[in-house]
Amino acid sequence: MPRLALPQTTARKYRIGIVVSNSENLKEPYYVAFFQRLNELGLVEGRNLLIERRPVEGRFDRLPSVAAEFAKLQLDAIF
Repeated sequence: MPRLALPQTTARKYRIGIVVSNSENLKEPYYVAFFQRLNELGLVEGRNLLIERRPVEGRFDRLPSVAAEFAKLQLDAIF
């Protein structure tokens, strides 16, 4: 008798974009709390969550180009 092959369900992968003024800001309490809450909600980077990080290194004139890039990526959320 042939084995039964059950279809595997693919969980949705969420994509968020994060703009930071510099790479060190990701250690700030509000970022830590944000990532902690995502994990509590079951969203784990590398499993069902993709995070696009864009440090602007204090060059806020880059924000419009980062926003345009994020719009093209069709992210679920931007932080």
